[in-house]
Amino acid sequence: MVFLPVSVRLGIALCAISLFAGAYLSFFPVWLKARGFDAEQIGLIFAAVNLLRVFTTPVAGILADARNDRRSVVVVLALGCTVFWTTATLSPWLALIATAAVMGALCHAGIGPLVEAATMRLAEPYGFDYGTVRLFGSLAFIGSTAGAGYLVGAFGIDVLMPALIVTLVLTIGAGLLLPAGIGERARGSAFSAGLARTLREAEALVRHPTFLIFLGAASCVQASHAFYYVFFTLTLEADGYARETIGLLTSLGVAAEVVLFAFARPLFARVGALRLLLIGSVLAAIRWAILAFLPAWPLVVVAQILHAASFGAAHLGAMQFILKATPDSISSTAQSLYAITAFGIVMAFGSFVSGFLFETVGALGFLAMSGLALVSAACAIVLAAHWEGGQLTPRAAGV
Repeated sequence: MVFLPVSVRLGIALCAISLFAGAYLSFFPVWLKARGFDAEQIGLIFAAVNLLRVFTTPVAGILADARNDRRSVVVVLALGCTVFWTTATLSPWLALIATAAVMGALCHAGIGPLVEAATMRLAEPYGFDYGTVRLFGSLAFIGSTAGAGYLVGAFGIDVLMPALIVTLVLTIGAGLLLPAGIGERARGSAFSAGLARTLREAEALVRHPTFLIFLGAASCVQASHAFYYVFFTLTLEADGYARETIGLLTSLGVAAEVVLFAFARPLFARVGALRLLLIGSVLAAIRWAILAFLPAWPLVVVAQILHAASFGAAHLGAMQFILKATPDSISSTAQSLYAITAFGIVMAFGSFVSGFLFETVGALGFLAMSGLALVSAACAIVLAAHWEGGQLTPRAAGV
């Protein structure tokens, strides 16, 4: 299968990742509730994943950059993920379920940034459009959420975990198809030199004030989805929505994202990274304010369409910033730093608070997420005053 074009191989990997993510985000909280976890415990599990990935995801990115080999790292992570999720499925003990689920989610969290970084960096040299390839992952997410909604509605929530394990086996296969790296692949004694170079450049990057402002802007808008990711399904269930309908509503949001990704290239050229971040942040605040008051279904549909902005536009803006502002030599590291702040540190805080909010005020917890999105908008405005569009960290001399 290695004769497949690079764009197709990357698309297959993105699809496999998204097949897991769609079902996991939509129905894993429901599965945990069925196994006996309460809302605060569910929020704590998600918070633990988002907090611990701060340490594990950068390690995956640094190793991939130092070896210039994303394929091996992805395959090892997917294998570990499969083992942990199988353990969570078979265990009768809540403590072991929680531990294995957290470990499995940590392994999976390291895969996405590696594939995203490769897709963005290889688009120009291999002559394909990042948005076009990325949208196939979004389409897989739609199929996964809708399919999971159908399976859970027809066969019960216990069908979820076997379905997730199947997607992880597919991820292992997709990982084997990936191109190893960007440029020459480091081998043998070259690994130590590559690791030293990567650590030097990563240190310079995380000390750069402009990169830190970017992380604030990108992290707050993505972390504002915390309440949505954990409690959207449970919120709508409590309001009388069927699980099949919830799956379709979740899919609608990603469908809007797909449409946006189809226009990624002109958006990059005409709108730019900073405006995309600002637009995503402002519309995210509006989206969460709508959902906070459990409106009639037409407004829920509008809120879901705004996923194109709250996630899609903000993500495209972040990806373009990373492409323009960081060198190829630390592309996976920069992507991992974005992932751990946006989907790790700040998301962990959002997930932890979301459990408390859901228990005390229910859907009104979405209003806190609106506030977080507005913080992102403020950071994006400050970023515009500090970044002129160039690379922040030049490659270290002699490497």
